[in-house]
Amino acid sequence: MTTPETMEDEVARGGRLARGGPWVTWTLVLLGLALHLPALGMGFYIDDYVHRLALLGEVPIPTWNLFDFGSYAEWIGTRTQFGPALDGFPYWTDPEWSVRFFRPLSSWVLGLDYTLFGERAYLHHAAGLVWFGLLLAAVHALFRALGFSRWSARVGLVLYSASRATMLPVAWMANRNEVLTALFLCLALLPLVRCGGAHATRASSIALALGAAFLGMLCKESGIVAPVLIAWLLWRAQRRAGGESGSSRRRGAAWIGIALCAALALGHLAFLVSAGYGTNSAFYLTPWHEPLEYLGNLLVVASTGVLGLILPVPADIAGWSAQFAIPMAAAGVVVVALVARWLTVSLRGAAGASFLTLWVVLTVIPQGSALASDRLMFTAAIGMSGLLAQHLERMLAAGRRRRAQGVFVLVGALPALMVLGGTAGLAKTAGQTRAAIVSAEVGSPDLGRRSVFLLQARSAFVPFGMAATWAVERADDRDLTFMALHVGRRAVYWKRTGPRSFELSFPEDPFLSGPWEQVYLARDSRVEAGQIWRRPGFEAEVLAAEEGLVRRIAYRLDDVLENPRLRFLVHRGDELVHLDPPAEIGETHKLPAPEPLAPMMP
Repeated sequence: MTTPETMEDEVARGGRLARGGPWVTWTLVLLGLALHLPALGMGFYIDDYVHRLALLGEVPIPTWNLFDFGSYAEWIGTRTQFGPALDGFPYWTDPEWSVRFFRPLSSWVLGLDYTLFGERAYLHHAAGLVWFGLLLAAVHALFRALGFSRWSARVGLVLYSASRATMLPVAWMANRNEVLTALFLCLALLPLVRCGGAHATRASSIALALGAAFLGMLCKESGIVAPVLIAWLLWRAQRRAGGESGSSRRRGAAWIGIALCAALALGHLAFLVSAGYGTNSAFYLTPWHEPLEYLGNLLVVASTGVLGLILPVPADIAGWSAQFAIPMAAAGVVVVALVARWLTVSLRGAAGASFLTLWVVLTVIPQGSALASDRLMFTAAIGMSGLLAQHLERMLAAGRRRRAQGVFVLVGALPALMVLGGTAGLAKTAGQTRAAIVSAEVGSPDLGRRSVFLLQARSAFVPFGMAATWAVERADDRDLTFMALHVGRRAVYWKRTGPRSFELSFPEDPFLSGPWEQVYLARDSRVEAGQIWRRPGFEAEVLAAEEGLVRRIAYRLDDVLENPRLRFLVHRGDELVHLDPPAEIGETHKLPAPEPLAPMMP
């Protein structure tokens, strides 16, 4: 019989990963963290600024739950030091819009960081690396508890730390909820799988598991998979009890634990539904509001996401470029099916293989609410990394060293380089976005209240985060109203139609086709010609629309376009500069689509 120890001897006799004490594991943890070190220079980015304003009491978001953005109605009439809170919302926001997530523990951790570190962003990111280091240690411990050899547990640790799925959750403060949820999931399962599962039916083990699971559910909604996995382990434990001494007591404890898991999961879900959590947004899908749409999107997320865990193909391509979503999903289904068959044959009887397969499936299911992205596979990547490590070990044991080396390059070395370069790219892009916003030509404060209209930007994240970024970074100049006329890099025709009016036409890419524009549309909204949006200082009327997407839209302002308090911004190079409006009625400025700030960025 091949045990982890004999397999280890066959695989890496004399190999460093199979020998050495805990220092080897901690060295690998540090090397994994080194891949993410560029995140220290990322600074605050998009939602980080919204969270900062919430903690300062300047926007109607509860400080104990920073991910509960509320409803559109709750923002109407709210006024802060930055002016009306509604100024941060696009003018096309649907009155029925709402985005409400329940993540109080993640909010508490972020709030603690702001209390301890203030505006020193590098310390916030350093704290994020500490959390990720704890997660890496927990992942290794889980692999060992599942019966992995030292070699395969350490290789699994390397593969996970190098996974592209870890890049954004580690680098972006607002996505730290993923790291915390995964950490508590590992901690919840460790008491049940250590010592080969011998402790699974102990009351103390079950209590520790359920406690950690509950904390994970307070970090993010996807934590609900923890009680499901706990229940599966307990079910397996009571089956193994058989006729052993004390088996009746052990089976009874297991069934009590399973009942508690069901109560925890169903109770949490019932609370979310009854308390009104979920979304009414064309961007986010909530399974209990639109189940069929959720399942359809889940197919894309799962196929492209798992494809991205196996091959160096970013799932974000499918999320940000709609034309690639279906081809990538189709390719993903084929590749995932082939790899699943391959691993099934290769890992028959391998320690923890069935458990990690279930882990991957269950942790993907809650991710169908958003666009396909590598970051959605953050927790699933733990299970996949373990499976791939076991597969590599068996390949080496069978003497297929060259093939194993090729697989490692594909699933380990190349992703590691992509993580290192991608994290550095994220830091650079965040810095460019922030610099463009804070240096924007918004006019002198001596002019008084100014209205800033963003005509075009090199990234959708510039208009998406402009108001909050300015409010924090330029708190000395808050007599402003920001309004993005659209979100994206599309080509725009800007035509003057009167002293106080103009039109925008979108000849190539229609307005409202971008995913970040759909964030603010309700799930059942449909824009048609003749629709009018009114906001203080101006109104917008749709002149031409096709299937809910806008081709031409008219704007009527309270002031003449030459008023110096009106600022019209476009991206030129790395800066947002003021562009004078067309001088004559009927004159048109043709603004070509600018180059993106970074490849594959919307």
